[in-house]
Amino acid sequence: MRREEYGCSAARGSVINASLIYVSYHNLDVEYAFQLSSLLIRCYRNIWLDRYEIAPLEDWEAGIGAARERATTALAIVSDDYLSSAYCRADFNYFNERSLPVIAVIPRDFSTDKIADFAFSDWVDFRRWFVDPNDLSVDNLLSQLPEAETERQTGERLDCLRQFIQEAELALANMPSAWAARRNCGSPGACEIRPRLLHDHLLRDWDFSSEKAGNRLPVTDALGWSQTEPQFIISGEAGSGKTFFARLLALAQAHAAMKSEDSALPVWIDLAEWDERYASFDEFMEAQWPLLSYWRHWLDNNQAFFVLDNWSELCSAFPAAAGEIAYWIDASPQHRFAVLSSGGPATQVNLPRLRMNRLTAALAQKFAAGYLSLEQQNSFRQILRQSAALIEDCQLDFLAIGIELMAVDRALAFNQWLTEPMAALVSARLQQKPAASNGLTVDEILRALRQLAWSMMLQDNPRAIQREDAERHSGDSRIIPCAIGIGLLCARGSSLRFESSALQSRLAVSNLKQDGLIKYLTRPEFAGGQGRRAQKWDGLTLIAVDSLAEEQRRRVIDQIADIDPFLAARCSRRHPALYSNDAETLMTKLLDFCAQNPQAQAAFRAAIGDMPAPDRRAELMLRQLNRFNNAQQLWLWHEVREMPLDLPLDFLDIVRSLDRDAGVAVSDQIADYS
Repeated sequence: MRREEYGCSAARGSVINASLIYVSYHNLDVEYAFQLSSLLIRCYRNIWLDRYEIAPLEDWEAGIGAARERATTALAIVSDDYLSSAYCRADFNYFNERSLPVIAVIPRDFSTDKIADFAFSDWVDFRRWFVDPNDLSVDNLLSQLPEAETERQTGERLDCLRQFIQEAELALANMPSAWAARRNCGSPGACEIRPRLLHDHLLRDWDFSSEKAGNRLPVTDALGWSQTEPQFIISGEAGSGKTFFARLLALAQAHAAMKSEDSALPVWIDLAEWDERYASFDEFMEAQWPLLSYWRHWLDNNQAFFVLDNWSELCSAFPAAAGEIAYWIDASPQHRFAVLSSGGPATQVNLPRLRMNRLTAALAQKFAAGYLSLEQQNSFRQILRQSAALIEDCQLDFLAIGIELMAVDRALAFNQWLTEPMAALVSARLQQKPAASNGLTVDEILRALRQLAWSMMLQDNPRAIQREDAERHSGDSRIIPCAIGIGLLCARGSSLRFESSALQSRLAVSNLKQDGLIKYLTRPEFAGGQGRRAQKWDGLTLIAVDSLAEEQRRRVIDQIADIDPFLAARCSRRHPALYSNDAETLMTKLLDFCAQNPQAQAAFRAAIGDMPAPDRRAELMLRQLNRFNNAQQLWLWHEVREMPLDLPLDFLDIVRSLDRDAGVAVSDQIADYS
């Protein structure tokens, strides 16, 4: 973009040595902060925006403090949220005490009852510019800001990096837990809450494990591990946090690339965007990565770090395209790759694996610590204790919804998060952005979004939809802008997706109940040695079963077990009393399925792992031995040997040496231990 398009040449300010223009804003206005900063950087102003300058794992407070001391001018993006925030007030007071000019930029309507305490040096109305970037109101602002004395670095690479940081930060800012931090940012004690919505310990203090060359080891530092593995898979079930953690890794890489030309440029590729419109892989890449021209030529001379999101979805819907990308990865050892997979088809790329392990109440509390005040954390801990069994089998983005509702009201989180959170979530977000409703009620918004979520689930690719199709399914032209405005939908070009799979599943499940769950279930599929492949109905099934009364729940789980006993085991595990009472029936169906499908045997141990007691599990298994042939009995004895039981060592040695090809029956080989 030419500087003259914004009057940059005509509106030159005087040059000040080492001038630094500090951008102060409330987190609800982060998108305005990015837009304004991008404009001023292109107009040769020396802008300091914390999101561009401070990496996720750097000392945020120290970076802010150093920038405040160096600043010669400040821009305050003023809104009701800014004027009400204790943190933003501290920002203003610091510059006021230094007698620095603080220019107020108005991005949206606000009330004037709180401006008496803010003596800004000037006011610039930017409301029209944020709607129409050709508006000439920018001239007034540029005339008051000095140009940078030293030549700023420009070019495709830096433009691409700034755009990447902006997209990553805004994606993280639309997470439900990020809305909790936004709400808390202006509350008493806000200095204890990290306004950037990230807490760095997540990459270094989470439950990860690595799998490489058949070995599985715990990982204590995901960032360090990812830097030693140039190409790897991040695996975990849908909603387990793969995308969230990958964004943190990629954001850290973007900041490293800002500081060094030799550091790889991060590129986020959303494979859920692939559809029949793209005739070739090159055409798809050009649509996904528009900021660098001649991308294949650029890759010949530069290093990139590609994050490939929604790999499993691509493998399922477009296996030929997945094969082409797998070949590209294998043929590109000079570039780094992170492949995000929910399992199964990820075996098409044989890479080391960083696995997201099961969520626990302790991890949930650590996650909440980054977004809630100390008092709210204590209340949330009580909820976690009462619902530990559910927490340990829930998705990270569902946990994030609970944290957001906790920031609003403890009773709301307790009563509605675990039952029907969507109405409370929409209502809470509309309280923060009331203008986004555009006259719609919560019921109207929910009704339309439920239909949209269900329509997407029926597609081959359930995570992405073209905007024109979304508008048709929602039935009201106001719905899509409203959902984007309150962060329920994310827009990328002409494509839309729900901000998280948990939101989409919660909305879609009501239509699933109407149609009947059993209609959509299929027999489970298994990836060699890696357990059951996740299905797109899994999350909806768990939500639907959780919402049933106990007797009805028992009947439905029994019906599910006739089709997919592994999914039935997951449903039962969330309800310990039911799991205990119906353990024998479920065990029988699991054993029968594994006897008929040897591939399923690798998933058996995980399916029964939470049944009440090891000796009870072993008893249920061994009671049915006589129904199975020699090979199946041998497998069962090996499963018993792996259980935490107090068995004689010589017996374990015998089981270890059992021979499936021997002419003697397994029961005869262990007859001495009948």
